[in-house]
Amino acid sequence: MPYLLKKLRSNKRTFYRGTNIITNSQLAFRIASNAKTLSVIAILSATTLSSIGAIGSLYYNVNKNAEKQVIASFEYMVPTNQKTADKILRTANSDKTHSVTFEQETALYHVKLDSSAPKIDESLADEGGFQVMKQSDYMTLFKAFYPKETTPKIGTDEALLIPSIYVGGRDDLIKPNRTVINLNGKATPLHLKYSNHSVIQSIFAGTLILPDTQAAKITQKPSMKIQSIQVKNPKTADTLSDRIQEVLPKDTIFQSYPAVYRSMMNTAGVLMFIGMFIGLVFLAATGSIIYFKQLTEAYNDVGTYGILKKIGVTRKEIRYSIAKQVLVIFLIPLVLGIAHSSIALVCLSKMLDLDLTLPVVISTASYTVMYIIYYLVTVNSYTNIVMGKRLK
Repeated sequence: MPYLLKKLRSNKRTFYRGTNIITNSQLAFRIASNAKTLSVIAILSATTLSSIGAIGSLYYNVNKNAEKQVIASFEYMVPTNQKTADKILRTANSDKTHSVTFEQETALYHVKLDSSAPKIDESLADEGGFQVMKQSDYMTLFKAFYPKETTPKIGTDEALLIPSIYVGGRDDLIKPNRTVINLNGKATPLHLKYSNHSVIQSIFAGTLILPDTQAAKITQKPSMKIQSIQVKNPKTADTLSDRIQEVLPKDTIFQSYPAVYRSMMNTAGVLMFIGMFIGLVFLAATGSIIYFKQLTEAYNDVGTYGILKKIGVTRKEIRYSIAKQVLVIFLIPLVLGIAHSSIALVCLSKMLDLDLTLPVVISTASYTVMYIIYYLVTVNSYTNIVMGKRLK
């Protein structure tokens, strides 16, 4: 900034125009005398913007995170007792506000790997085999959960392996391009394809999708049955979730989108409150430091501006000179703070693999608006001190 002021002084035409000579000289003095203060405020601004942006981004992305954790509104392992299973479905269909839009019971079969099968990551296989699902069942679930996505296709000698959501993002998984499974005592080689579009989340290993022609060769009974249910407005279906939980057997695995969403919103809400409170405190602190610092200097400058007033400089010209000086004082820490926080939030965005653009822009814009208010109040107070209040 001192370099820019020096360059402006070298431009004689601009330097001697109006009150620029006074503005330039006083601004150089202000920056030199307030350098340490402005540095501290810039650091506080960067910290505040980073914290508000990060916490606001987490709150903003609660929907996406909840949908990643629980795809269906409700998902549970179907009890072996048919009366209990029917009671659960009746409970799920009893809420008119959150009516059921989709439901499907999916059978899973445990199929062993053949001894000739290539090595595969333990997190993809389940006790030396796979939980197998029919392709037709998978397609129905896929269309319900991913309506905008292209349905994956597999041939008669292929299979689709879907890692569990708990390990799907890992890059170190051992993923062979072929496997051999044991279908009724016969080794059946299959070419493997992979997808992260999980449709069942109640199991912790991978799910193998077999063509219906291959799945028809399985003669054993299903190892488990999973019920998937979609309802309207699942975010507000907390009561329905609790009622379903009550009728489920205690040892049943139950995935509930409303419960996960509520838990994440509560956590994010608390963090948001803390972040906004700290942000407002820091904003008030930084704005007030500049405000009172400028008012202190205003009282020292009363004599200087009194002389300017006597030689014919108008109130409007003096206010314009003050506004330019105070603008630079407010602008330096704000711009530096935004620049530093932007770099920090870009790094955070890449670490979390989330798009933080909108929440960061909103938080930065809000912070800037509050700074503008402080700036306008400071300019008005400064002018009234050195020139006296305007008579009505």
